[in-house]
Amino acid sequence: MRWPKIVLIILTLFPAFSLVTCGGFVQVHRYDFGGQGDVALDPQVEADLWLWPTERTWGVPWIFQRKIFSAPYTARLQVWDEQSWCLRLTVTDVLVTYADGTQERQRDSRVFDFTNWAGGLRVYALIPDVVTRHAEHELVITGYLTGCDREQMPFTVRTHGTPDFQSHLESSIDHYLID
Repeated sequence: MRWPKIVLIILTLFPAFSLVTCGGFVQVHRYDFGGQGDVALDPQVEADLWLWPTERTWGVPWIFQRKIFSAPYTARLQVWDEQSWCLRLTVTDVLVTYADGTQERQRDSRVFDFTNWAGGLRVYALIPDVVTRHAEHELVITGYLTGCDREQMPFTVRTHGTPDFQSHLESSIDHYLID
Protein backbone atom coordinates (compact mmCIF):
# COMPACT_ATOMS: atom_id res chain seq x y z
CA MET A 1 0.00 0.00 0.00
CA ARG A 2 2.96 2.28 -0.53
CA TRP A 3 1.96 3.55 -4.01
CA PRO A 4 -1.31 5.24 -2.99
CA LYS A 5 0.57 7.10 -0.26
CA ILE A 6 3.26 8.29 -2.70
CA VAL A 7 0.64 9.39 -5.24
CA LEU A 8 -1.26 11.26 -2.52
CA ILE A 9 1.92 13.07 -1.42
CA ILE A 10 2.72 14.07 -5.02
CA LEU A 11 -0.84 15.26 -5.65
CA THR A 12 -0.65 17.37 -2.49
CA LEU A 13 2.84 18.82 -3.09
CA PHE A 14 2.37 19.60 -6.79
CA PRO A 15 -0.39 22.23 -6.31
CA ALA A 16 1.38 23.64 -3.24
CA PHE A 17 4.62 24.01 -5.23
CA SER A 18 2.74 25.70 -8.08
CA LEU A 19 1.03 28.20 -5.79
CA VAL A 20 4.22 29.08 -3.91
CA THR A 21 6.25 29.60 -7.09
CA CYS A 22 3.37 31.17 -9.09
CA GLY A 23 3.84 28.69 -11.91
CA GLY A 24 3.88 25.04 -12.76
CA PHE A 25 5.51 22.49 -15.01
CA VAL A 26 5.37 22.45 -18.77
CA GLN A 27 6.15 19.55 -21.05
CA VAL A 28 7.05 20.50 -24.62
CA HIS A 29 7.25 18.24 -27.67
CA ARG A 30 8.43 20.04 -30.81
CA TYR A 31 8.30 18.17 -34.11
CA ASP A 32 10.21 20.70 -36.15
CA PHE A 33 12.53 21.33 -39.08
CA GLY A 34 15.29 23.30 -37.39
CA GLY A 35 13.93 26.82 -37.63
CA GLN A 36 14.63 29.22 -40.42
CA GLY A 37 17.17 29.54 -43.16
CA ASP A 38 18.29 32.32 -45.45
CA VAL A 39 17.15 32.03 -49.05
CA ALA A 40 18.33 33.94 -52.11
CA LEU A 41 15.74 35.81 -54.17
CA ASP A 42 17.83 38.60 -55.68
CA PRO A 43 21.06 40.41 -54.73
CA GLN A 44 19.09 43.49 -53.65
CA VAL A 45 16.42 41.57 -51.69
CA GLU A 46 17.08 39.59 -48.49
CA ALA A 47 14.77 36.75 -47.47
CA ASP A 48 14.39 33.86 -45.08
CA LEU A 49 12.01 30.94 -44.83
CA TRP A 50 10.64 29.29 -41.70
CA LEU A 51 8.31 26.31 -41.31
CA TRP A 52 6.06 27.20 -38.40
CA PRO A 53 4.40 24.24 -36.62
CA THR A 54 0.82 24.19 -35.32
CA GLU A 55 0.71 24.60 -31.51
CA ARG A 56 -1.64 22.60 -29.31
CA THR A 57 -1.74 23.29 -25.55
CA TRP A 58 -3.68 21.61 -22.75
CA GLY A 59 -3.28 21.14 -19.02
CA VAL A 60 -4.36 22.25 -15.56
CA PRO A 61 -3.66 25.96 -14.85
CA TRP A 62 -0.85 26.62 -12.35
CA ILE A 63 0.01 22.93 -12.19
CA PHE A 64 0.85 21.40 -15.54
CA GLN A 65 0.77 22.26 -19.25
CA ARG A 66 1.58 20.16 -22.25
CA LYS A 67 2.51 21.86 -25.51
CA ILE A 68 2.84 19.99 -28.76
CA PHE A 69 4.19 21.69 -31.87
CA SER A 70 3.53 19.51 -34.93
CA ALA A 71 2.03 19.26 -38.43
CA PRO A 72 0.55 20.91 -40.37
CA TYR A 73 3.28 23.53 -40.90
CA THR A 74 2.82 27.08 -42.17
CA ALA A 75 5.56 28.44 -44.42
CA ARG A 76 6.62 31.97 -43.51
CA LEU A 77 8.59 33.68 -46.25
CA GLN A 78 9.95 36.95 -44.91
CA VAL A 79 11.44 39.41 -47.39
CA TRP A 80 13.27 42.71 -46.75
CA ASP A 81 13.88 45.28 -49.45
CA GLU A 82 16.30 48.00 -48.35
CA GLN A 83 16.08 49.83 -51.70
CA SER A 84 12.26 50.06 -51.42
CA TRP A 85 11.88 48.64 -54.94
CA CYS A 86 9.23 46.01 -54.18
CA LEU A 87 5.51 46.67 -53.93
CA ARG A 88 4.18 43.13 -53.60
CA LEU A 89 5.13 39.49 -53.52
CA THR A 90 2.97 36.95 -55.34
CA VAL A 91 3.27 33.23 -54.60
CA THR A 92 1.96 31.22 -57.55
CA ASP A 93 2.97 27.62 -56.78
CA VAL A 94 3.99 25.61 -53.72
CA LEU A 95 5.22 22.04 -54.20
CA VAL A 96 6.21 19.65 -51.41
CA THR A 97 7.90 16.38 -52.39
CA TYR A 98 8.39 13.94 -49.50
CA ALA A 99 11.26 11.44 -49.29
CA ASP A 100 8.83 8.59 -50.10
CA GLY A 101 7.97 10.26 -53.45
CA THR A 102 4.50 11.60 -52.63
CA GLN A 103 3.76 15.19 -53.61
CA GLU A 104 1.42 17.91 -52.39
CA ARG A 105 0.81 21.06 -54.44
CA GLN A 106 -0.93 24.38 -53.86
CA ARG A 107 -1.45 26.41 -57.03
CA ASP A 108 -3.70 29.22 -55.89
CA SER A 109 -2.13 32.63 -56.34
CA ARG A 110 -1.52 34.61 -53.12
CA VAL A 111 -0.55 38.28 -53.07
CA PHE A 112 1.28 39.90 -50.13
CA ASP A 113 1.90 43.66 -49.95
CA PHE A 114 5.12 45.15 -48.60
CA THR A 115 4.88 47.51 -45.61
CA ASN A 116 7.22 50.16 -44.23
CA TRP A 117 10.01 48.86 -42.06
CA ALA A 118 13.00 50.60 -40.51
CA GLY A 119 15.41 50.91 -43.39
CA GLY A 120 13.13 49.86 -46.23
CA LEU A 121 10.14 47.62 -46.93
CA ARG A 122 9.20 44.21 -45.52
CA VAL A 123 6.63 41.49 -46.18
CA TYR A 124 5.59 38.35 -44.27
CA ALA A 125 4.08 35.82 -46.63
CA LEU A 126 2.24 33.20 -44.55
CA ILE A 127 1.19 30.12 -46.50
CA PRO A 128 -0.84 27.81 -44.22
CA ASP A 129 -0.77 24.01 -44.19
CA VAL A 130 2.10 23.70 -46.66
CA VAL A 131 3.82 20.69 -45.10
CA THR A 132 1.22 18.28 -43.71
CA ARG A 133 3.49 15.74 -41.99
CA HIS A 134 6.76 15.64 -40.08
CA ALA A 135 8.97 13.96 -42.67
CA GLU A 136 11.99 14.75 -44.82
CA HIS A 137 10.90 16.72 -47.87
CA GLU A 138 11.81 19.25 -50.51
CA LEU A 139 9.79 22.48 -50.52
CA VAL A 140 9.70 24.63 -53.67
CA ILE A 141 7.93 28.01 -53.63
CA THR A 142 7.67 29.97 -56.88
CA GLY A 143 6.25 33.37 -57.66
CA TYR A 144 7.33 36.87 -58.53
CA LEU A 145 8.12 40.23 -56.97
CA THR A 146 6.40 43.30 -58.43
CA GLY A 147 8.39 46.54 -58.31
CA CYS A 148 7.29 50.17 -58.16
CA ASP A 149 7.60 50.35 -61.95
CA ARG A 150 5.28 47.29 -62.22
CA GLU A 151 8.20 45.19 -63.48
CA GLN A 152 7.91 41.57 -62.35
CA MET A 153 10.92 39.58 -61.19
CA PRO A 154 10.33 35.80 -60.90
CA PHE A 155 11.77 33.85 -57.95
CA THR A 156 12.07 30.24 -56.79
CA VAL A 157 12.86 29.15 -53.24
CA ARG A 158 14.08 25.58 -52.58
CA THR A 159 14.79 23.87 -49.27
CA HIS A 160 16.16 20.57 -50.64
CA GLY A 161 19.49 19.56 -49.17
CA THR A 162 19.50 22.41 -46.65
CA PRO A 163 20.48 21.27 -43.15
CA ASP A 164 18.22 23.99 -41.69
CA PHE A 165 15.17 22.04 -42.85
CA GLN A 166 15.92 18.49 -41.69
CA SER A 167 13.24 17.04 -39.42
CA HIS A 168 13.93 16.51 -35.74
CA LEU A 169 12.13 16.13 -32.41
CA GLU A 170 12.85 18.09 -29.23
CA SER A 171 11.28 17.22 -25.88
CA SER A 172 11.67 18.96 -22.55
CA ILE A 173 10.08 19.38 -19.14
CA ASP A 174 10.54 22.74 -17.46
CA HIS A 175 9.09 25.07 -14.83
CA TYR A 176 7.21 28.15 -15.99
CA LEU A 177 6.06 31.31 -14.22
CA ILE A 178 2.67 32.90 -14.68
CA ASP A 179 2.91 36.62 -15.49
